[in-house]
Amino acid sequence: MRKVISLSEIVELLELEEGWDEVCATAEADYNEASRSVAVRLNSFVHPVDHRGGRHLAPRWLPRSETVCESAPPDEAVSLARDIFQGWVEKVRQSIPSSINLKPEESL
Repeated sequence: MRKVISLSEIVELLELEEGWDEVCATAEADYNEASRSVAVRLNSFVHPVDHRGGRHLAPRWLPRSETVCESAPPDEAVSLARDIFQGWVEKVRQSIPSSINLKPEESL
């Protein structure tokens, strides 16, 4: 397996009583030469913009982490990973409720 790309995107900024938080989406993609496939590990979390406390939150409304595996030739691995990530970003964006109430017990 070889890493082909790491991606991250700030999906939304949230203004909470404690300050501003970012909703983030990430992806780590590896290519398996033997199976000619891409494995993309997708994650999402919320963290303070100023990184106070250095913690990431995993509110229940965010999608759970997942791994997507797809067959692809080596020269298409990066573009496939980007496409999968863009779908993930949209899924994370759509999961954000109109009223947010993050609780401390939801921290990772």
